[in-house]
Amino acid sequence: PNNPVVANEQTLEQALPQLAEFSLLKSVNDFSDYANTFTGNANDFCSDQSVASLNILQDTWKELYFSWYRLLPYNFGPLDNNIVFPEFTFFDSLRFRGTNSVASVRDEIARNLASDEVLDLAFFQRETFQNVGLLALEVAVFETSADEPSRIASDIVSDYQDNARKCDILLGLSTSLNIRSIELQEQWSQNFNNSGRSFLEIFSGGTLDDGTESIIELLVSAQLFLDYVRLRNVATVATPVADVAFEAIGHSIDELESLLQGTDQTSVSIFDLMIGSGNQVAVNTINANITEIRTAIESESDSSLDIFLGFLDGNFKREIPESLGVTLGIVFADGD
Repeated sequence: PNNPVVANEQTLEQALPQLAEFSLLKSVNDFSDYANTFTGNANDFCSDQSVASLNILQDTWKELYFSWYRLLPYNFGPLDNNIVFPEFTFFDSLRFRGTNSVASVRDEIARNLASDEVLDLAFFQRETFQNVGLLALEVAVFETSADEPSRIASDIVSDYQDNARKCDILLGLSTSLNIRSIELQEQWSQNFNNSGRSFLEIFSGGTLDDGTESIIELLVSAQLFLDYVRLRNVATVATPVADVAFEAIGHSIDELESLLQGTDQTSVSIFDLMIGSGNQVAVNTINANITEIRTAIESESDSSLDIFLGFLDGNFKREIPESLGVTLGIVFADGD
């Protein structure tokens, strides 16, 4: 090429703001938008309480969940800014240590239905992370609260009609998640940890507040996500009621592919930098692994998915950073 892209500091400086704005921030904004839409549809359902409005609400939950799985590979910065109670746990308790909290969620919903405590927003903002977030909403909209839950739509609607407090639970859970999504968006676009700077600006500058290079934080986060999906058996453990875990992982792969390839709005991508530094073969290998992952997702083959996620994990550990001329160092991963 007449003007080859070389993986040096200058071109990484050009790429980082574009990665931040058109991949990372876009995922944050999309998740917040879906959270807001879900809250609106939850209010509509509680006013209407029909099978038709329940179907809309369930479809919206799936879109919200898929948008979360496009954001989850970027689990750093505002999502992980508290060493004791990381923000991401209040959206997705499974991501913390791979613990399926569905039994705890069901018990908590049953307790709240039977109690006389006021189920206002303040109540749900006091709840522990295991009992709120996407899983709690999944249980609330995809099954009844009986000892032996039904997933039949008409039964779920009847459950709401027979238990007025169940809409209090649904609206409390959805509103608290929506508020957290807005706060996450504000941290990214306005003011991160009261620093007076947005995390978008900090990340785009190339070095985070703790001295970590932005590109290293990004690559390690993606690699840890792939480790998590494999080691915590996410495809078979996540979404125990809605049963869309394979599809959700597919959205994560779409996001990672977009991160690497770039979007219509980017002029420099990670693949551009890799090809410019003479690593077209590595790019081809990554694309082949992504194709195999999609095949495994379509066939819902957990064993094949594990193999090729492992290969892509290895690409993020070796080929990608080596092609970019960065050193990740030692990464400790146990799936969380």
